[in-house]
Amino acid sequence: MGVPVGMGQPTNEAPDKTGVYVMRGDHDRILYVGKALKLRSRINQYLRLQDSRAMVPRLVREIRDIEYILTESEKEALLLERQLIRKLKPKYNVLLRDDKNFLQVRIDDKAPFPRFELVRRRLQDGGRYYGPFPSASVLREYVRLLSRAYRLRTCSDIKLRQRVRPCVMHQMGRCSAPCVFPDENHDYRARVLKAAELLGKRQKDAVTLVEDMMGQAASEERFEDAARYRDLLFALQSIWSRQHVNVTMPLDADIFAIHHGPLGGAIYVLHVRDSAVLGYDADFNEGFISPETCDLESIVFQYYEKRPPPGLVLGEFPKSGMLTAEQLLSEEHGHQVKLAHPRRGQKKALLEIARTNAAQVYVQRSKATESRYELLDTLAATLDLPEPVEVVECIDISSFQGSDAVGAVSVARDGALAKAEYRSFHIRGRTESDFEMMEEVVRRRVKQLADTTEPRLLLVDGGRAHLARILPLIPDAESNLFPAAIAKARPEQGLPYDRVYLPHQREAVPLTPDSRLLLFFQSLRDEAHRFGIEFHRKKRQKRVMSSPLLEIPGIGKHRRLELVRYFGSFKGVQEATIGQLTQVKGISTAMARTIHGHFHDQEESQ
Repeated sequence: MGVPVGMGQPTNEAPDKTGVYVMRGDHDRILYVGKALKLRSRINQYLRLQDSRAMVPRLVREIRDIEYILTESEKEALLLERQLIRKLKPKYNVLLRDDKNFLQVRIDDKAPFPRFELVRRRLQDGGRYYGPFPSASVLREYVRLLSRAYRLRTCSDIKLRQRVRPCVMHQMGRCSAPCVFPDENHDYRARVLKAAELLGKRQKDAVTLVEDMMGQAASEERFEDAARYRDLLFALQSIWSRQHVNVTMPLDADIFAIHHGPLGGAIYVLHVRDSAVLGYDADFNEGFISPETCDLESIVFQYYEKRPPPGLVLGEFPKSGMLTAEQLLSEEHGHQVKLAHPRRGQKKALLEIARTNAAQVYVQRSKATESRYELLDTLAATLDLPEPVEVVECIDISSFQGSDAVGAVSVARDGALAKAEYRSFHIRGRTESDFEMMEEVVRRRVKQLADTTEPRLLLVDGGRAHLARILPLIPDAESNLFPAAIAKARPEQGLPYDRVYLPHQREAVPLTPDSRLLLFFQSLRDEAHRFGIEFHRKKRQKRVMSSPLLEIPGIGKHRRLELVRYFGSFKGVQEATIGQLTQVKGISTAMARTIHGHFHDQEESQ
């Protein structure tokens, strides 16, 4: 079901029931997916929004239609919301959706000399797992210290099998070299388990354990071991002392905070484990256009989709919704998870710290968003476009002495590079003319975009002549494609910097050399060139590796590459004389005769 949208006008069409709403913009683009206990109230919060600050009206104006799906309960709405976000990938639902899980430590009990392996997924493979740990940097240093203190190997299994003499780690006293001294490492597994025991200990317990081992080693006159435990203790205390927040009460929790502003909102997640701040996650989202349109429990539920939650999650949660999110998180992760809004004490102090950091993230990252929108406004005004353009493409041609020509398309969306949308083309037609190659690529690209309705600026690398050649390939005036060209500087012709040309205009667009719009076009052109060169290189290498040169005995990979690089193509190698072939690096006179004879003997036999 759908609701017609009118700015500032409330609607009575949506029922005041629980469900999920989907916001759509121009050309049916999905903008935002959210849930609501009362759909009509939530939708009207958007439609009544009369905020004149910066980007808020612009974002709301993007909404063309709001669809809704009724659900039987808030639990169903929460699950459906997450499912739709995963499937539809809305423009503004981009909050902290990192698919990477927290790091864990794995020990392979089946290996004769196991090591600490850092993994992100816990498998049913018989291994011993510790974690997860929120801070990857702290964990990596912790594991490195433990491996050094207990003289455990850190090399891969392949290197372990290939090693024939001790490595430098053994010479430095950091590894007992089980690879070459297996008989002297009868206690290796016991050392691994002692080190692993520290991974599961809290700070005080870990300090006590290390101190006990240091004292025992000293009493037994194992002074080298005692020194290693002493160094480990100092290193661990150094790690823990870096925490700038002291929590005197036992606490394992994540703290969520959101800061709103005229350009959107920032979210900040503080990770506290064993009463110490071990890390954080942060993101900025233009979709946070008002505190009223943010469901923190939904964000928390989506955040823990692929990562384990602690037993306690703190934030400014409303009373409604917390129980549902708690129930779902507890069911999905197999342990009790509690959501709470602290009002006093150290937990409230931690929430204030998270709020302060969320505000800082907003200040830092909202500037980039504002700058991008200013760029898009400048682009539309400077090029006199009939409608705003969020997608800009640049087409470039790459070839080497006329061989292996390719076309490359770089894409920027909302002023930022969108590498997932880059495209490359093998040139099928004639490769002698740069104009004809550009025409072929533009023709094929326009065909690819036939079903795309969103406006695009199509920028070709070339001058007025290139632009004139591709104009007949662009559909009629009602097309959503707007062609332009960017020409390189020609100082020898009195043209000291790059120019941008529009159709049917002899003079270039008046852009200064330091214009942000010109710099944007130049960066997009350079990106297309880089992408094309990379694709061209792969194509050449693939052709060389599968060329008839493989049939010549004694011609390996490097010589094939040198031959094609020197003559420009396989045909050039085939037509070369013996004298010319000897000019190539690594080709002797005898080898040149073999190559020349191979091709010419084939010609005579045909």
